[in-house]
Amino acid sequence: MKRIQSSTSDEISNLPSNVTEIILMRLRLRDAVRTCVLSSRWSFEFLEINAPNLKVFIFWGSLNSISFKSTPLLAEISITLISFDAKEQEKEIDSNWVKFFRCLPAIEDLHLDGSVLELWAAVDIPRRLPSSLNHVKVLVLSDICYYSLHNILCALSLIRSSPNLLKLNFAILNNIPVQEPVAEFLQAQDFSDFALNQLWKVKIRHFSGFGPEMVFVKILLAHSTMLEKMKILPHLDISDGEGFEILKALTRLPKASPKAEVLYINQEDS
Repeated sequence: MKRIQSSTSDEISNLPSNVTEIILMRLRLRDAVRTCVLSSRWSFEFLEINAPNLKVFIFWGSLNSISFKSTPLLAEISITLISFDAKEQEKEIDSNWVKFFRCLPAIEDLHLDGSVLELWAAVDIPRRLPSSLNHVKVLVLSDICYYSLHNILCALSLIRSSPNLLKLNFAILNNIPVQEPVAEFLQAQDFSDFALNQLWKVKIRHFSGFGPEMVFVKILLAHSTMLEKMKILPHLDISDGEGFEILKALTRLPKASPKAEVLYINQEDS
């Protein structure tokens, strides 16, 4: 792993990159998470990963840019950003969205948060990536703002590019809605190429039933021919009365899968 700058108090930063890679590969997943959290103490703005044998990459911290140069075996990625400099990111306007996935031919489990998607805010998001993510089985997107058209376009591009997706997990960021007609935009789009022929399980957290959220659920139900279960967990501020109205609206949505079951529940489980 290439680091631009390092903190003198972080001994991990002083290790050769190949040693760091070997350590992470041999750790259990829980310990690997701890190690990566520790490594987030590095003060660097840009992270470049060059690790041919790396299989799991987990990052939590501050970052302005991240790229994978040689990671042919990388199967699991989890990236959560606590902050990034949007003005600095404007200098990196490039096809970063495409470049990010170019060296991930083996990725199976992909976890990204809304801040990661904002790294590509200045880039035109393609409807589908040039190279399909054929091995992705699990896609987790957390803190996704449904009132951000950019967030929605990123999510749709990832889903379209993952033809063998089995599980989809969303956690909605409930903030003050902005005046961006996301629901109207989605309703006006052609989703004839949006085929989710393998997807069988969806989970959506912090659901408030706003227009963009309902339209997105409608799209998933209408194009998931193998869907068995969609579990929707409401936002804590939703009252029983509001929840009942949301449930009625959800049950009226058409489903492509005859087995599809939509569960609107207040408790978390597996």
